[in-house]
Amino acid sequence: IVNRSVPDVCATCHIHATCHQTEGKSVCICNYGFVGNGITHCQDKDECQIGASKICGNHTLCHNTHGSFYCVCLDGYQASNNNKTFIPNDGTNCTDIDECEEPGLCGRNAGCVNTEGSYKCYCNDGYKLENGERFFHPDENMVSCKEIGCGSPPEMKHGYIVGNYSLLPGSAVRYKCKEGFYSNEGMFSYCTANETWEPDTLSCKAVDCGVPPSVSNAYPASVSETTYGSEVTYTCVHGYFTVSGNRTRVCNAKGRWDGTDLVCKEINCGKPLLIPHTEMIWDDSTTLSSRVYYRCKEGYYSVGDRNFSECMIDQSWENITYICK
Repeated sequence: IVNRSVPDVCATCHIHATCHQTEGKSVCICNYGFVGNGITHCQDKDECQIGASKICGNHTLCHNTHGSFYCVCLDGYQASNNNKTFIPNDGTNCTDIDECEEPGLCGRNAGCVNTEGSYKCYCNDGYKLENGERFFHPDENMVSCKEIGCGSPPEMKHGYIVGNYSLLPGSAVRYKCKEGFYSNEGMFSYCTANETWEPDTLSCKAVDCGVPPSVSNAYPASVSETTYGSEVTYTCVHGYFTVSGNRTRVCNAKGRWDGTDLVCKEINCGKPLLIPHTEMIWDDSTTLSSRVYYRCKEGYYSVGDRNFSECMIDQSWENITYICK
């Protein structure tokens, strides 16, 4: 009789197997998450092949791991246990996330509507999408809500808007020219069905006062502009001086030159000075640059370098040192 040793079955179990006693016998059985004969092989079991919706529940994704698996919620959903991953046997399920609770998610002038697993945005009343669509998703479309209507009305050069106005098609904006300006064109701009302003440019012209008035014994400086706000300056002609009135005239809003006429009076030096022992040779002229000549009477001789005096701009005769002895 030869004694033979009985092999220990449990010692032959695979690394991913466990030895169990069944009906008095030792049996190697692969651990949970593995399949095989328990001795020579125990390979990973892909639980996700069953289907995510069946093993993990609705709105989920299944991820297989070595000997196990885990579940995650689809985008737009969150796990009821507030964890990123879960195992279905713990009672966790995926519920819809209300993205609209996030302030400003859809941007300016827009509202948010929650949908199952997602959301969509819409423009508020009085606004519309530039691409003409009704709804949009900010992550998918680079769009914005544009105010319905023509936008800001055109500016009017030297003019301004009168009263209230609307930006909606069919409305009109009324303009008025500023003081000193006028327009021969229409004073309205209309918002068209194409949401554009027609006309898109308006302007007012400055009132023109025309040629400056003439002033006796005076002349105006060279004038390049004769429109509202322009100025012209007058100067008395040679031999005259200013008595009263305005040297400067201004073109007013009514198209007239403001200011009273400049009054220029001719310079008058009056009678010349008498020099003892002299006779005057004079034509009785007393205006600017007039001259009176002197000569010594008989029996006298002159002392001095000049024998005449001129009427000066200050209306006085020039002092001279002419003396007769």
